[in-house]
Amino acid sequence: QQLLEHINEGEMIDRRTDDVIDKKTDDVIDRRADNVINIRENDVIEVTNEAEDYVVDDVDDMVNEAVIDEIADQVVEVIVNKMDRAVEEMGEMVNKEVNESVNEVVVYEIMDEIMVNEMTNESEEEKENMLTD
Repeated sequence: QQLLEHINEGEMIDRRTDDVIDKKTDDVIDRRADNVINIRENDVIEVTNEAEDYVVDDVDDMVNEAVIDEIADQVVEVIVNKMDRAVEEMGEMVNKEVNESVNEVVVYEIMDEIMVNEMTNESEEEKENMLTD
C-alpha cells in the first residue's frame, strides 16, 4: 500500500514536473516567437521606411525635373519673344530708312524737275527777249 502511494506520489510529482516543464517550454517558445515576430516587424518597418524614402526621393526628382523643364520652357519663350521683338524693330528701322531714302530721292527728283523747269523757263524768256529785241 505504501509502495503504491509512493508510486502514485512519484507519478503525481512527475506529472507536475512535466506540467511545469511544459509551461516553461511554452513560455520560452512564446518569448522566442514574440522576439522573432518583433524582429520581423522591425525589418518590415525598416524596409517600408526605406521604400518610402526611395519613393519620396524619386517623386522629388521628378518634381524637380518638371520644374526645371518648366523654367527652361519659360526661358526659351522669353528668348524667342525678345528675338521676335528685335526682328520687328529691325524691320521697322529698315522700313523707316527705306522710306527716308525714297523720300530723299523724291525730293531730289522734284528739285531736279524744278531746276529743269526754271532753266526751261529762263531759256524761253531769253528767247522771247531776243525775239523782242
